[in-house]
Amino acid sequence: MPYALSQLFWRRNAGESSPQVMLHTDAPVFRLPAELLGVIFLFALIDEWEPMTEFDDAAFPVEPVVLSHVCRLWRDVALAHSALWSTLWIDRPRKAHLPMVQLWLERSASCSLSISLRQTDYAQTFSNPTQEEHDLTDQILLLLLGHTHRWYSLRLSFTTSAQQALASFSTGDASMVQHVSLETDRWDCQSADAFHSALYSCPSLRRLNLPSSAKNEHIPWSQLTHIESAPEWTLDTCLSILSSCSTLQSASLTCSADPDWPSVSFSECVSLPRLVSLSITGSRTDLASLFDRLTLPNLASLSLEYRHVPHLDRDPHSLHDLLARSHCNLTAFSLHEKARAMDTQRHLRFIATCAPQMIGLLSLELQVDVGDALARCSTATDREHESPMFPGLKSLSLVGLRRKQVAQGNLVDTRHSQRPAMYSVDSLAGPCD
Repeated sequence: MPYALSQLFWRRNAGESSPQVMLHTDAPVFRLPAELLGVIFLFALIDEWEPMTEFDDAAFPVEPVVLSHVCRLWRDVALAHSALWSTLWIDRPRKAHLPMVQLWLERSASCSLSISLRQTDYAQTFSNPTQEEHDLTDQILLLLLGHTHRWYSLRLSFTTSAQQALASFSTGDASMVQHVSLETDRWDCQSADAFHSALYSCPSLRRLNLPSSAKNEHIPWSQLTHIESAPEWTLDTCLSILSSCSTLQSASLTCSADPDWPSVSFSECVSLPRLVSLSITGSRTDLASLFDRLTLPNLASLSLEYRHVPHLDRDPHSLHDLLARSHCNLTAFSLHEKARAMDTQRHLRFIATCAPQMIGLLSLELQVDVGDALARCSTATDREHESPMFPGLKSLSLVGLRRKQVAQGNLVDTRHSQRPAMYSVDSLAGPCD
């Protein structure tokens, strides 16, 4: 980033002193309305954490500052567009972050705030957070606490002991919070419970990311529309929780034979009329009994991942019945299995069994053992006198494909399908083993 800034300064100075490199004020970008240019600038902001490593330095993304140093017009637009300053990324708090946070809070005016803060994670950097980092986190939090009425999205990952700045945080402080992702593994139970309870009690909360250490207490299941859960649950526990989420629109869950939460007994069927996107991971357990008790009339996207599941005999049939019972229009499907042994027929049977209920599929991702038959069925053309499983398919991704599993001619046909509807075919091949 310092290099990028230095280049911008150099180009600006060169433009002021040399007519040959002056900015062309008749360029199309200068004819854009300021409001539209501000919206375009929003796409320059980062929307996810970069991986934390032991080699990189802690950073505070400064894209709005960079944009404001390109030229006078861009500076005026950047300073006038408050939303551009409403997203704060605080990576491993350092002294330099304090004035940056103050600047962002000032320039964001009355906009709702999206705040992401993470402390040093030993698992990623092989180093522990220092006491100075803990103290600086408290100072940054004190700045942010002055704007709790503007908090909209919170992603907080604490790897030190409880932060004293949050000790007095109460339920009514953050009345606008809609998205919470909170990790407090190193906190004492009393401090963690108090902060979780205060955040989760916010009536506007709709999206929740649960870390692996999360507990069931204080979670307002009935008001959530989006859930991304790291804890592993039994199938019955999963169904019990889903039965409490009548407004759920998107869910990412893990079912396991070795759950993180205490098991519950649940035998009822569950209907989720608003659920559009569902991602389920089965860890050492099949998912048939879950499929058997679900009805999802608006399901459009389904992702399944299996980890060390020896038998999937019932799953394809149960999934077929779920889709038929729900009368949903599935447009995206992903199947991923970390199998113990290569078995192309197993996955062909899985796809073939479910295919009649996926006739409207537009996007298919397979990270399984793909053989000749499955490759042909996925991309068959009229000239081959074969009917494709998915006639409307537009995007096909074959991840981790072993070249020896598919004849080279079929692999070429898969990558360069003649079907006019297909506009994206991606085979991410593995080693030529």
